Amino acid sequence: MLEEPLAQRPAPSWADTKPREPAPILIPLVEPGVPACELRWERPIEGDGSGAVEIVCLAAGGKRLGLKGGDSSELLATCGPCPIPRETARRPCLFLVPIKTERDHQVREYFICRWFYRLGPEQPSTTTSWMCVGCPYWFPRPPLKLLKDYEKATHKMIQYHQEVWAGRVTRERLGFWPATWSPPTPWWRRLLRPLESLWSSLWDLP
Repeated sequence: MLEEPLAQRPAPSWADTKPREPAPILIPLVEPGVPACELRWERPIEGDGSGAVEIVCLAAGGKRLGLKGGDSSELLATCGPCPIPRETARRPCLFLVPIKTERDHQVREYFICRWFYRLGPEQPSTTTSWMCVGCPYWFPRPPLKLLKDYEKATHKMIQYHQEVWAGRVTRERLGFWPATWSPPTPWWRRLLRPLESLWSSLWDLP
């Protein structure tokens, strides 16, 4: 059975993008008409034998946006309004993992921190203005080609959030959080504590 030509094969949907073994990544692709983005890369299609090069979005876990030299309509529609280049340029961080994934039948962009991604997975941040600018854990990010696990980490974040949104994962309680929250002690009670201690010691009260 003959396979469809590469140019006619439909790209996988945002929800159907699956993890795969890392493929050789060439260089970030600068495309006329869209903002420069360090997460838009071109790389050869392995095992195809045609020498074709695909353009992929690392924020979407390596989803194909098109073929180099082919139709660029999907790339322009995806990358043109994307806020990821603008947001990540504020303070590129080693722990920041922008993701682009489908939610409620709409492609959305979120900014995930490798340290704190479990603290609010139901409503992850859509901007880096508050989560990165004053972060004490910020560490300058090296070139992406040096981060061998970047695409794997992106898949992990996408899969985790998809499962949370679908109700298949319950957010874990962190060990340093108390099981129940006690109401704060009134200020007047705090002032009376020394007198209470003195009274108890004088009358030998427990």
